[in-house]
Amino acid sequence: LQVGIQEIDQLTLGVGKPTDELFLLQRAVGFADLVQFTRLAQDLPGAELADMVGRFESVSRDIISVGGGRVVKTVGDEIMFLADTPEDGAQIAVSLAEMITESPDLPPVRVGLAWGSMFSRYGDVFGPTVNLAARMESVARPGAVLVDADTASAISQALPGGFSLTEGEEVELHGIGGVRIQEMRRDRSAPLDLGL
Repeated sequence: LQVGIQEIDQLTLGVGKPTDELFLLQRAVGFADLVQFTRLAQDLPGAELADMVGRFESVSRDIISVGGGRVVKTVGDEIMFLADTPEDGAQIAVSLAEMITESPDLPPVRVGLAWGSMFSRYGDVFGPTVNLAARMESVARPGAVLVDADTASAISQALPGGFSLTEGEEVELHGIGGVRIQEMRRDRSAPLDLGL
């Protein structure tokens, strides 16, 4: 523990100040991104594109809130969320993939989810776990949720049989290296009820 505290004290955020305002958290972090947004942005009139992004954000916020998570930030066609437990993170991630992909007025999403330690400052989070979730989202196929082996294990322990996981494959993730990733789907876990 002492070594960890010293390492945290030595970190800086590029603003020349020690990071005494950093807090280490154990959380699920996820990224959801609309597929082919760049192409849609070129093809759709501005008002239609704005409506689509607004609908995506609204549906995503509802899912994340009902699932017990919180939105960290949105950037155009992408939303970043946190959840306190691996099973809540899994429920949110799979619900985003299911509900948005099934929505007739939205393109499908791809989702990356990771469970682990991260640093929090001013409501944002950062660290290797956050980077891992973002990189997995970038390589997920449309409508899919990707997790790493550690996250898959944490979800399976927390909610046995709630979600099914593929056997996994080794993928080279930019800036991270080789990671064994698995696709996650709903199994016996009940879908979220948004009350719609």
